[in-house]
Amino acid sequence: MLALNFKIALRTFRKHPGFTLINIGGLAIGIASCMLLLLYVNYEWNYDKQFKEIDRIYFAKLNLNLGSDIVTLEATPNKLAPAASQEIPAIQYASRISDEEYKLFSYKQNRIKLTYNCVDASFLKIFDYSFLQGDPATALDQYVPLTHWLKTYDYKVSIGVWPYLMAAGISLTIAILTLSMQSFKVAKANPVDALKYE
Repeated sequence: MLALNFKIALRTFRKHPGFTLINIGGLAIGIASCMLLLLYVNYEWNYDKQFKEIDRIYFAKLNLNLGSDIVTLEATPNKLAPAASQEIPAIQYASRISDEEYKLFSYKQNRIKLTYNCVDASFLKIFDYSFLQGDPATALDQYVPLTHWLKTYDYKVSIGVWPYLMAAGISLTIAILTLSMQSFKVAKANPVDALKYE
């Protein structure tokens, strides 16, 4: 039965190659668009939900009155976090985070431009990141020497040919299955019914 479907699919492709390629291309673009949309929705839906107590974490912003307008800024006074944790009993931990900074690190002949933020030691008590190595309680107590990290840093990441071959194989499989199903539907159809509408 499957061999018959493939024969029908090949005959259809030989008779109408342009039409078949348009159908397969449209199907591939549609599936790719749907997958990208689902990935985006999944990312937005799961944003910051990896933290256990996300409903208890708040981000402070600053409102400035400029005449009749109110401008909201993410920049707050430097002393706000320690003062708020002392004055407001409901605040268990408070942490400051700096703007993104860029620095060039070098180790032997290798140079890496890294983006980083400075945070307080209580940052890892608020956001419960899982550690592969080390202790979250003492991770931010002191500056970390980067020499050991730079020794094991991957300066170049090579992507093999397998992800591309897998993607091509999956796309080809979906296209063949779709073409087979359409061909099977055409083969099962009664030609008299098609003539009624032409």
